[in-house]
Amino acid sequence: MSSNSKIWQEIKERFEFFLILAALCGCGYLTWYQLIWLIFMLIFGGVSAAMIPLYNIAQDKLKNTTNLDEFELNKLEKILQEAENILSKYENSQSKSLIKNSDQAIRLRNLKSTISHNIEEAKKEYKQKKRQREDREIYIEEQQKEKGFTCGVPPNENNECPPGYPIRVTENLPKDDPRRGIYYTPEDQRYYKSVTWCFKNKKEAEENNFEPPKNRKKYRDKF
Repeated sequence: MSSNSKIWQEIKERFEFFLILAALCGCGYLTWYQLIWLIFMLIFGGVSAAMIPLYNIAQDKLKNTTNLDEFELNKLEKILQEAENILSKYENSQSKSLIKNSDQAIRLRNLKSTISHNIEEAKKEYKQKKRQREDREIYIEEQQKEKGFTCGVPPNENNECPPGYPIRVTENLPKDDPRRGIYYTPEDQRYYKSVTWCFKNKKEAEENNFEPPKNRKKYRDKF
C-alpha cells in the first residue's frame, strides 16, 4: 500500500470513529460535554488515548436502559450495532498495531464486549416494553367497550389519571339526568375527588356526554 493510500485509510478510520461518537451523542448516549473531551483526546492523543475514556463512559452509560422508552431503546440498539461494526473494522485494520499495544487491544475487546452485551439487553428491554404497551392497549380497548367510551383510559390503582390524560370524570349524577357525568380540569377545586375515567382534553369528555360542574370553583377563586 502506498504512503498516500495509508494516509487516506487512516483519515477514513478516524472519520468513522468521529461519526460513531457523533451518533452516540446524537441519541443521548454521550453528552456534548463528554464528547468534547473525547475529541480533544482524538486530536492531541490519538485514537489510542481516546479508548480509555470512551470505554469508561460506555460502561457507565450502558448500565441502565430501564428508563428508556420503546422508541429510545430501538434507536439505541441500532446505534450500538453501528458502533460494534465500526469498532470491528477498526480492530481489523489495526491488527498489527494492536498486537504491539496489548493494553489498547484489551480495552478495545472490553468495549466491544460491553456493547455486544448491551445490544442484547436493549433488545430484551425493547421486547418487554413493546409487549407491555400492546397488553395495555388491549386492556384499554376492552375497558372502553365495557364502559361505553369512545376514547380515554381508566385511572390507575392509585385513583390517578396517567400522564397525558388530565381530564378526570365522575359518574354519580341522578339516573334521570341526561348527562353521563361531570368532568374536572386540574384547576378545579374538586379535581382530586374519586375518578371513574380519564380523557386527554375537554372535547373528548364532552363528546362522551360529560359536562363541567355548573357552579365551577377554581383554586384561584380561594385567594
